Amino acid sequence: MTQDILAAISFKLGLKDLIKEIDSHELGGFDKAVLFDALGQHEEVVPIYIKWLKENPNDQSALNNLAYDYITLNRNIDEAERIARQVSSSLTHPEEKANALDTLAFALFRQRKHEEAKTALDESIRLRSDKIPHPEHLFRYSLILEKLGQNEEAFKYLSRAYEFYLNDEKLNISEDENAAYFVIPETVVFEIFSKWGSESNKVYELLQSIEKNLRPSVCGKPESESEISNQLEVILRSQGYSPVREKIHVIYGTKTYIPDFVLPQLHICIEVKFCKKRGDERTIISQINDDIMAYKTAFKFVVFVVYDMGTIRDVLHWRKDFVSNPRVYVVVVKH
Repeated sequence: MTQDILAAISFKLGLKDLIKEIDSHELGGFDKAVLFDALGQHEEVVPIYIKWLKENPNDQSALNNLAYDYITLNRNIDEAERIARQVSSSLTHPEEKANALDTLAFALFRQRKHEEAKTALDESIRLRSDKIPHPEHLFRYSLILEKLGQNEEAFKYLSRAYEFYLNDEKLNISEDENAAYFVIPETVVFEIFSKWGSESNKVYELLQSIEKNLRPSVCGKPESESEISNQLEVILRSQGYSPVREKIHVIYGTKTYIPDFVLPQLHICIEVKFCKKRGDERTIISQINDDIMAYKTAFKFVVFVVYDMGTIRDVLHWRKDFVSNPRVYVVVVKH
């Protein structure tokens, strides 16, 4: 049975019937275990992996998956760590090794070995440096940094992870901070942000307000960036901010930059970009990179609001180069 077949029948069947359907296809042990893992049936999958590994003791993928399931179930954590160390040491393919390091970091986090967990995730991220960060890695990294007292960096990674959640409703979520391996829901985000400081919480609230209110406030088909800026100003003022519009100059090198809005009380500048036609998305990337260099010298936070008329097909991929910039946020609002 392929993943496509699984996806198709899952729309019509409940979980129990879906499991029966999988059983009826007489899948091999490993394939069956992978599908049960995808369904979150970790209790059922452990004995399947154990049986499979008795016959295939060198199956590194099965070993890594078994370790992950142990950790998810919060049992045999020492054994999970041992397996993950063995697998991550034996693999050479970058993506496979990175997956094993993720599992190892998960096990170390469970055991509160936060420094070691960070080292493992650092290596995993390095191996995937050419790819878009997965929210689970950003989220896990933020929790590790928070445990190490690096709240400022933790805030950056958690907010990035939540940005992915906002742009992909299909992501799995969990309210268990210790068990979750994906992005956490809004209530938990607010709780953690509040713990890390009111300044970070206020920035998050600003981003949420823009995400939530800008599109509904734009009537008809906008033709210019100023129309978007006008609506954004109304939103900012209605939320109690006092934006200074196009009045503050930032001199950087031989050029003068004028941000669309500055929120002095939060030390934030906001720059609006209007992605109207094909090709604008490439131009805007260049503009943002240029603006970042200047605005970071004058403001604590830099926010770019990109209003897209449909030319940015993959938002996550388009924004990937900005994810690593601390205290720089790119909000893409689709028309």
